[in-house]
Amino acid sequence: MKRLRRHYIAFGPDRVNPKREFFEIDPMQAIAIIKLMEIEDVTPKVANEKEEVDEIDREAGEAYAKKNGHVFPSAK
Repeated sequence: MKRLRRHYIAFGPDRVNPKREFFEIDPMQAIAIIKLMEIEDVTPKVANEKEEVDEIDREAGEAYAKKNGHVFPSAK
C-alpha cells in the first residue's frame, strides 16, 4: 500500500475538509507519528550542503533566479 494512501486511512477521521489535505490532530500525536516514520536525521548533511556549493553552481543559480525574476540575498 502506498504511503500516501496509508496516511489517508490513518488520518481520514481527522480531515478538516474532504477535498483538502489538512488534518486536525493533537500536536503530540503528530510528533509521535513523525518519530515513528523517522529513518535518518539528514539535518546536519543538508545544513552543510550550502557550504559545498562551488562558485560556478552559485553563479548559475543566481543567473537562473535573475532570469526568472527571483531575488535572493547574496550568500557570499
